[in-house]
Amino acid sequence: MNRWKLHIAAVLLVLVGALLMPGAVYAQEGQNTESIQIEVDAGYQGFYRTSQWFPIAVDVSNTGPDVRGVLEWRYRVNDDELVFRQEIDLPRGARKRLMLYGLSNNFARVGDLRLLVDEQVLFQEQVSLSPLEAELYVIGVLSTDPTLLNSLEAMQLENTSGAQVVHLNPEHMPEQSTALQGLNAIFVHDITTADLTAAQQAALEMWVRTGGRAGGWRR
Repeated sequence: MNRWKLHIAAVLLVLVGALLMPGAVYAQEGQNTESIQIEVDAGYQGFYRTSQWFPIAVDVSNTGPDVRGVLEWRYRVNDDELVFRQEIDLPRGARKRLMLYGLSNNFARVGDLRLLVDEQVLFQEQVSLSPLEAELYVIGVLSTDPTLLNSLEAMQLENTSGAQVVHLNPEHMPEQSTALQGLNAIFVHDITTADLTAAQQAALEMWVRTGGRAGGWRR
């Protein structure tokens, strides 16, 4: 009799556990998802030159439990299966800025940024992109004025298909010079070295030494 009672109790325990477990997992996932906030700034104002590296600035905050995972950037089209990953550690209350770097050979117009924890998608955002052809002369403008030098797009330059002005965010300037190779020139206005980190300054200086053209730069 006691053995029968123990068997019934064990079965009931398993059934109750099966009913409660999905709810507990779902609540934890929902809590993490809502507590993670991510903002993405891909390329140069959303523009990028095909077959050239470009920056992907990611601002992340976490108000929930500690999270350790991987930030992943990939494309919606089959771009030679290019996937870019970077590990991230987000304790409760953390606010971080990470810089990823992307590359597309197939004029991709949409990218996906995902946060993976144990290979499960915790956060995903679709990011619009505007690919630029190789023949365009691309001018980056580093300034607090969001309309400065837009008129340069009317220029007719020899051996180019036209000009494209892109406005750069000083906070999201890359720390790798290769991520500036998609720009032909950078014009700097009302920005000094104090507005950039040492790594950003070094990347800009290396880009100039390897053929980039910079105007208006003040130390």
